[in-house]
Parts: sequence; C-alpha cells; structure tokens
Amino acid sequence: MLNITKISLILILKITIFCSISRATHTFSENEKQVETKCHSLSFHTLKREEFIHNQALINELKQITLPSYKDPTAMMNRDLNHCNKLYLAREADESLIAFFMVGWEPILFREQLISSVFLGLGVTRQDKKSTGLIRFLFSRFIYDARKWEERHPKKLLLWYTTATPSIFYIFNQMFSDNQPRADGSYDEEGKELALAIRNHMHWPIYSGDHPFVIKGIAKKTRYSTVERERIESIIKAKNFNLFKELEIDETQGDRMLRICRVPNVHSTARL
Repeated sequence: MLNITKISLILILKITIFCSISRATHTFSENEKQVETKCHSLSFHTLKREEFIHNQALINELKQITLPSYKDPTAMMNRDLNHCNKLYLAREADESLIAFFMVGWEPILFREQLISSVFLGLGVTRQDKKSTGLIRFLFSRFIYDARKWEERHPKKLLLWYTTATPSIFYIFNQMFSDNQPRADGSYDEEGKELALAIRNHMHWPIYSGDHPFVIKGIAKKTRYSTVERERIESIIKAKNFNLFKELEIDETQGDRMLRICRVPNVHSTARL
C-alpha cells in the first residue's frame, strides 16, 4: 500500500508541475482556463511501443475516440501504430480516454548520413472536447521529452508530419520552430532536401519537380467524416486559409502536405 501511495503522489506531483509549466508560458482565454483547471484532474501517461502495440483494449479505446473524425480510421490507425514507438495519453478521473498523441523516433538518411528524426503521428481529442486546446498538453509533453533528448545529444532533431487540416497546420506553427513549408507555401533549399529525404525514407511517389512537400495519394483509404470536414471548412473560412487549395491538395484523393519543423527553445500553448 505504501508503494502505491508513493506512486500516486509522484504522478500527482508530475501532473501539477506540468500544468504549472503550461500555465506559466501562456495567458489563457476563458475556455482554456477551464481546460487548464481540468488538467489538474487528468492523468497523463507515456507508453513505449511494447506497452501499447499488443494491448488490444487500449487500441480499441484509441479507435473509439477517433471514429467521429473519420469515415473509417482502420487503415490510418494501423499505419500510425506500425510507425510509432511512443504514445501519450490523457485520461479523466474515471480513467476514460480524452486524448492521445503518438510519435515515431527513427533515423533518416540525409546527405549520406543518418540523422535523428521524429515522426509526429496521429493526435486526437475526444469529440466532446475538440477545439478546447486540451491536446496541446500532450504536444507539450512531447516537446519536453524532445528537449531533454537534445540536451543529452549535441544535435537537433528533425520533426516531421503529414496533414490535410489547417488546425494542425496552425497549432504546430505556434508550438514548434522553423516550420516548412511556411504559411505562403515557401521553403528553403535545405527544407527541400529534407523533404526529399523523407519521401525516399517513406517510399512515397518520386519527386517530379512540383512542390516537394505535396504528397499525392498516400492516404487514399483515409477520409474525414462529414462532421470533421464541416469543422475543417469552418476553420478554413475563419482563417481565410487557402494554401491547400492553391497547392491542389485534395483530402478526398488521399493527398497530404508534408511539413518539417524543429523543437522550440520556448513554446506556447496559445489557442488558435
């Protein structure tokens, strides 16, 4: 009983410290104040691949909160579960899953050398908590881990992900550094080389001279639900976000934008 009490106290202390750090880096809106207060009643968990990959009950939980956003999340879930080796979870006091975020730490061949990279995979908030900013706490936990890694190694991590949603585009612009392509679609020469290295690493369609960050048809079995597409459209209109349209990224055809970024020195949990 004493050991269980110690573990519980340590977990509560970690959560309190984490929430305090997030609170200190940002002035919260009224909605986010509610989320930040809620943070104190949440439990956060970080699992290694061997702790989640064969846990069918947990995988079913992940799929359950993902279902409202996709017509059929099976192919996408399998793809990211196979790719990722660390999983961040947020649970409510009754142990119900409220959000998750998975990442894959892996080397990539760049300029004939292996560099350290992290694939930023699927991040989902339960439908009734979407647009609250809650998932930023999980992104912040990853950033903390990535900073610790960079402190132990004399090198910078390459972070990368694919998306067809403006919400992730904006959130990651705020929380990560050196995002490419930029909001106007531009990129530098090193960014282009990194994009081509990732394309080769993932065995994606060969670059034919068009935009190196536009990847056609890699997620044909993944379609957003009607509710999610309506939410995305509302963000596009509110933000006047036309980049995906300009680059002819068609989510219904499985197109995605590849983006690269870096671990920030200082990050914010600012709301969209």
